[in-house]
Amino acid sequence: MTLSVTIVHMNSKMIIVVLVSLAATRLIAAEDTNNTFEQGMLEEEANHRLDAAIRNYRDSLSYLVTNRQMLATAVFRLAECYRKEGKISEARMQYLRILRDFPDQTNLVRISQETVGAATNAPPPLFCPSEIPIRIHLTISLFPGHCG
Repeated sequence: MTLSVTIVHMNSKMIIVVLVSLAATRLIAAEDTNNTFEQGMLEEEANHRLDAAIRNYRDSLSYLVTNRQMLATAVFRLAECYRKEGKISEARMQYLRILRDFPDQTNLVRISQETVGAATNAPPPLFCPSEIPIRIHLTISLFPGHCG
């Protein structure tokens, strides 16, 4: 009888260790997500290194599948980086992705619609510099705790 109690006790400890390990892994992954997303914003807005920002936003996409708002924002920021690099086709694909996959993100949908225009029309002119602070503010207001 004591042998079976010992085995049950050991199994309980093993389960607890596994659960704690899984929880720690999820926390680390969540931190990596925030780090890559925030690093993307830093590279885009402060350092003006769009290639690095694109890499960081792409990396964060795979981690953000459980957070629709952050995922949509990462896709939008990726579109903005492509637009700033003059890669209009790639930017348009990401804006259209916002329209298709994230209709619940109304602010991003509105801006994306303004950017790509109607699907049958030519896209409207790209944004003037005076609109850039509005876009940055929109991103920051969506994630006040993530944009230091």
